Amino acid sequence: MSHQEFIETLIARQSLRENDLSKVTKIREQMQETGLPLLLVRLGLCSEKDVATALATVTGLPVLAADDYPDAPVLPEQISLRFLKEFHVVGIAADRDKIIVAVMDPENVFVRQSLRLICDLEIELKIGVLSDIDKAIEAQYDEGKSQMDQITENLDANESLDDIEHLSNKNIERIKYYFDRDHLRSVILATRKFEDIQLDESMHQRIRKKILLKS
Repeated sequence: MSHQEFIETLIARQSLRENDLSKVTKIREQMQETGLPLLLVRLGLCSEKDVATALATVTGLPVLAADDYPDAPVLPEQISLRFLKEFHVVGIAADRDKIIVAVMDPENVFVRQSLRLICDLEIELKIGVLSDIDKAIEAQYDEGKSQMDQITENLDANESLDDIEHLSNKNIERIKYYFDRDHLRSVILATRKFEDIQLDESMHQRIRKKILLKS
């Protein structure tokens, strides 16, 4: 697939304006590591879905729907999370002979060669919408899932956080947020260093009777 064909497809569908191409060319010279499809989305010149459908047209590869992504990772542990996030790649299915992956940019030869080298299997590509791929990575690898998120998975449960040395401001705000919406009955904080846990006055005023501190 040539980028020219990809660009012509976008222009023909009025997903990209011709006078925006000069901007892309100049910026791409400074961002050589970023592939053209990703660059168009990041610059706001094309939507994620327009890029995906244009790539599908010129490559003949299918575009995955949001519910086509599995909840659990299927790629070998040797493939780093950093690699997946940097190149927007996530596993879809695997067997003894082949691994199916969703990619944002199927033209990126480096990604396909790297996966084949690491997995020593045939790599089958499917096209994913950028945000769908990133959400799947987050879901499969529990990215961004804090201990407070784990508490709210079962909103009626009384959960405990073990070996907590301190609470970040972010987690304190989450406790307040979920308590105000009646999503938490209680939060039990277990720590060997009680003095290290700092609760501000707003926390005490709001939920002091609903938090149990254990040392």
